[in-house]
Amino acid sequence: MRTLVAATLSLLPALAAADGTVTSVEGKAALERGQQSLNVVEAQLVQAGDTLSVQAQSKVQLHFEDDSLFTVPGAAVLRVDAFELPAQGPGKAVYTLVDGGLRTITGRISKNASDVYELHTDLATVTARGSAYAAARCRKVCAGAKPGLYVRAEKGLITLTNGAGTLTLRPGQIAYVGSPESAPGRTLVSPFLDPVFASGFTFDDLIETGSEPPRIEQDLPASPS
Repeated sequence: MRTLVAATLSLLPALAAADGTVTSVEGKAALERGQQSLNVVEAQLVQAGDTLSVQAQSKVQLHFEDDSLFTVPGAAVLRVDAFELPAQGPGKAVYTLVDGGLRTITGRISKNASDVYELHTDLATVTARGSAYAAARCRKVCAGAKPGLYVRAEKGLITLTNGAGTLTLRPGQIAYVGSPESAPGRTLVSPFLDPVFASGFTFDDLIETGSEPPRIEQDLPASPS
């Protein structure tokens, strides 16, 4: 009995540190956590420090504790750098898109001016204030678009910043960054315009563009008591 209690208690810090949950998986993906490599399955917990690697022709969807939603079609690599959602005071959500693309609808973190919300890439950093957007880091030609970073605003205002400049996007506008030394600029050509490419960024039975993210705790496994 003592051994069982000790084993149970040893799980509590990991459970407390959970910041998000995998809501669906199509195909294959892995989660790197420290020295561990875990096969991604539905209802798997995600926490700061995890790196999600989604294989080609696969897709993973995530729900974080602030009610933000992500869909990550492969091939893609996304890292959760920091996630803090205190009961009071500003929240913090920092991610790094290493490769590939994602679509996200931000949650409570990003709604207040004191919140810190950032999506880092090697070409520019995205900040958001109550936004929905898609981002794709194309390292090779993807869906007919040249290599670089593409960001499409869907709701609210989002901002791209690097050492060369800053650009704010309104819904429907698309930005392109070709290198860290080139300022973000608007473009009319992007991988999002390819129907096959864009279909991978849709949310399955969750939400459509322009709607606020619903609370979906009822679709998730109950937390251990």
